[in-house]
Order: sequence, then C-alpha cells, then structure tokens
Amino acid sequence: MTDNAGISFDSFWNTIDGQRRGSSRVSHGTDPATGKPLWDVPIASEQDVDEAVRAAQRAFPEWSATEYSTRVQLLNQFADAFLQLAPQFTALLQAETGRPSDVAQIEIHWSPLWLRHPASVTLPSEELKDEEKEVTIRYEPRGVVAAICPWNYPVMLAFGKMAPALAVGNCVIVKPSPFTPYTTLKFVELAQSIFPPGVVQALADEGQLGPLLVDHPGIAHISFTGSTSTGKKIMQAAAKTLKKVTLELGGNDAAVVFPDVDVDKVAPQVAMGAWWNSGQSCIAIKRVYIHKSIYERLLRALVDFTRSQVKVSNSSSNGATILGPIQNEMQYKKLRDLIEKCRNEGHRFALDQPPTAQEELAQQSLESGFFLWPMIVDNPPKDSSLVTDEQFGPIIPCIPFSDTEAVIAAVNSTPTGLSASVWGGDAKTMQRVADSLDVGTVFINGPSRPDPRVPFSGHKESGIGVEYGLMGLIEYCQVKSVVKYKAS
Repeated sequence: MTDNAGISFDSFWNTIDGQRRGSSRVSHGTDPATGKPLWDVPIASEQDVDEAVRAAQRAFPEWSATEYSTRVQLLNQFADAFLQLAPQFTALLQAETGRPSDVAQIEIHWSPLWLRHPASVTLPSEELKDEEKEVTIRYEPRGVVAAICPWNYPVMLAFGKMAPALAVGNCVIVKPSPFTPYTTLKFVELAQSIFPPGVVQALADEGQLGPLLVDHPGIAHISFTGSTSTGKKIMQAAAKTLKKVTLELGGNDAAVVFPDVDVDKVAPQVAMGAWWNSGQSCIAIKRVYIHKSIYERLLRALVDFTRSQVKVSNSSSNGATILGPIQNEMQYKKLRDLIEKCRNEGHRFALDQPPTAQEELAQQSLESGFFLWPMIVDNPPKDSSLVTDEQFGPIIPCIPFSDTEAVIAAVNSTPTGLSASVWGGDAKTMQRVADSLDVGTVFINGPSRPDPRVPFSGHKESGIGVEYGLMGLIEYCQVKSVVKYKAS
C-alpha cells in the first residue's frame, strides 16, 4: 500500500540522518484483535544509536539558530502533510492497536493539535534593569532529546513530545514502543520531507534501546511516558550524566461523585471516562467513589449504560460505543490475573463479562484476540489491589462514601497523583475538593481529556516535569542569564 506521496505503508525502516535504515535483525508487532503477527520492523543497534545522536548533533547548530517562527511553521506543515494521509495512518493505527477505525480516526485527527500548539505561544523574554546592570534571561534548547513513547496512544503522545522539543530548537530521536512501532516509523519517515536531516529521527527496538539512549552522553534530555517503575530506573540511570528528565508516569485516577448530581446524565460520562480505549489511558477513571445516598442508583446506571451502549469488538460502530482489545498480551495477562484475584478474594461483580462471552467472540472470529469485557466490582475492600493499584484496563471498583474529608483522604492515599475528577452541583464544594486533591490535574463535571494548551504533570510518583502548554515548551529549554554591566 503506497500513498500518493510515495510512502509505502507496508514496509518499515528506522530513520537516521534523513535516510531510511534497515537492519539484519527484525521484530514485529501483533494485531491485538487477532493475535497474528504484523509487518517486520528493523531492530536498531547500538551503532544506530550512536549514528543518530551524531546526526542530531550535526543538525543542532543550524536548527537551533533557525527562527522560532520558522520552526513552528514547519510543524504546521508537518501537521498538514500528516492529515493528508489520515486514512492510511488510521488503518495503520487500527492494525497496531486493534481499535475499530472510527476510534482510531479520533487519535489521528486529534493528535495534530499538539503539532500546531507551539505556533500559538511564544517563549518568554525577560529583562531586568537597575543602575548598575542590564540582565537578559533567555530560554535556549538543550540539544538532543530522546522521546521514549508508550503503546496506548502512539501518535498523540509522540507528537506531544516532538512538537515542543522541536519548536524551541532541539533535535529529537523518537523511540516507539516495541508493541506499536508502525505509525511512528511512518510519520517520522514523512517528516523527512519537512525537516532538515537529523532533526527528527526514529529508532525501533524490541526493548533494549531505552537504556542505551538514557546512558548516551550525547543526549541531553529524556522524555518518557510509561510505568512508574520504569520511570524510576530512567531517573536513576540519567543521574550518571545528570540528564534532564521529563517523566509522565502511572496514576490511579479517582472519580468522586457527590449526591447532588443528575445520575442519568453523569453515569454515561463516568462510564466512558473509565472505558474509553478499553481503560488504557493514563488519565482514565480507575476507581469511583460515590456518595452513599446515590450509590445504588449510580451503580445501577453505570451497569445499565455499559450493557446497553457499549460493545466489545474491533469493527466500526453502529450507534454503540466500541471497546477494542487490550493492546498487547502482556497487559492482557496482567488484567486476567487481576480479575482472577478479585474472584478468588470473593469480590462482588456488579458487571461481569456475559456468560456467552466466548461464543460472541467466536462468532466475530476474534477468539485469538486480547479482548476483555468491561467489569465493575461493587465495594471491594479498601486495601485490595483493585483499589490501591493502577489496573490500566476495563475493570473498575465502585466504593461508597459518606464524609467529604474521608473521601479526599482516600483519593490522596495512594503513592501516585496524576489526575482525578469530581462531580457535583455545588460549585464551592467542587472547588474545595479540587483544591484538596494531591494530583496534577482535576476535571470538574467533565471528561478526563488532555489539551495541548493545558499544562499536564503528575504529583508524587506520577512524574517529574511538565508537558503541554507554555510550561511544556519551557520544559525542553535551559535557562541562560546574560548580565551586562554598565560602563562606569
């Protein structure tokens, strides 16, 4: 399959110094909907890493000296070129994530917003003056940035790292997840028609390149999205060269629902906050605290909405909301183990997979895929792993509460603090609760949805640094102060 720009969408290469690069060793992703292997991709070597870093270092002086306005104009051109190939990228994203096409289209059409955002802001320029001196404070690029990206949103999260890093004058080496290499390798190949050689490069692997990038002395900044445990290893390794790190890590995001909500209106929003992308989102709702006076009503509404309006499949929607498969077998097995643990511990399922689950899958010829039905556990013990840990899949606990201060403490009790949502009719109460939650982002009466204009960061073990917004641009800079003394 070749597009009208001459890019083949069924063969894949790494990109080094503007050129396609193969390898004697290959790997491949897996179609999560069928369990079948996808296309071969080249496995980058340590030598490839060295060559990519040297190419980026050669490109950096000219790229960093380019006007900011020119760099963001090129980002807009890249967004335009990407959207011209939206059908091809949608099909590729669908293959590597298992999503139905209409769900895959959302990420493809939404992600370029991150490429366009830097054009709407400018880096600050600060000056200080007194009788003795003049001080200019500048924000300058760091050099070579390694963007280590996850598998749950392989396009959006990569663009969210590339765009600010490139806009402020850095060169970027993108490493996609071994589970989802395809869209990344293709959009970086496309980027070569927009950016100078060495400015944007891509290296695929089967899990071994991360440490090489983190250890490399020519890389100035590591931007990573993934698990907290891996983030800690990156931070420890980066200390050897005192690299800048930006870490967007795990979270156990809570929704807190107060008694003065419209249950029928809120239930679908809370449900989809948990189920979207089969729960495979860093800011998906992962535990729901419901005031005891509406607990049974809202629990039943969540169950009824999910049963009637949510379908598990990889085909396009016919009015229902579609949940595709879990993206990879490792995460699928982790979730199956969690479900089995909940059963062994006697947890009560308010919503379980249908008795005909396997028959339904067989009818769709999807019995080999990594599909899970959405599940709701009714009031499990507060110390159960389903409540205390991030599950990253379509299974959530619902927990009643009666005291506001107690539910705030419960939300804050975990070691992570990425996001939360609060739902209620009293504006003062909502604001007070939002102010009390130890998380990076609080959503009030609305969906958990990232925005390229809004700074995104984690508290506690959910990360270090900031992505998105003006602060996300500055994250990829280093500060230089020039102090000029006046002649005496």
